[in-house]
Amino acid sequence: MPSQALALIVHPVRLRILQALVRRERTTHQIADALPDVPVSSLYRHLRLLLEGGYIEIASTRSVNGIEEKTYQLSDSKPALLADQDFEGLDKAGLQQVFSLLTGMILTSFHAYLDATPDPDWKRDRLSCAEFTFFATPDEYDALWTQVWDLLQSAETRPAAAGRVPRKIAIAGYPGVSDPSDSN
Repeated sequence: MPSQALALIVHPVRLRILQALVRRERTTHQIADALPDVPVSSLYRHLRLLLEGGYIEIASTRSVNGIEEKTYQLSDSKPALLADQDFEGLDKAGLQQVFSLLTGMILTSFHAYLDATPDPDWKRDRLSCAEFTFFATPDEYDALWTQVWDLLQSAETRPAAAGRVPRKIAIAGYPGVSDPSDSN
């Protein structure tokens, strides 16, 4: 059984809303423009759930033709997106669903890059894709993960500046299947 946080966050529309708000504030109209396949009534419901969950907040409001327009942002005090305990108790089907959804979000983000780039170029645009397999104890793996996490969180705090373009790195960690010849 997924945790409430996992059920809230790992939903295709809500993940896309969170992605749309990374590093920027957006009105409901702007979020709807970024997610044109999501009905507006459904969008309002997902925004309400994210607000109640503390993941987004209202950055400002203004009156437009007598109607209150809200601008949303990621919450400064948002809970950690997901913690280890949020995944406890998931069976194979639940893990498959979560992992498929998260890798699907990576593909969605990559397709957005392709749609926005008239002449994509592997080298110029610094595209990369790699898989690394290594041996590690649980403690060694945790230490490596902490280093990678800290490095990427530090990079995330850099502000936009001349010559800097947004970059995305997605990392998935999972055990490989042991080959009997590996134990030699």
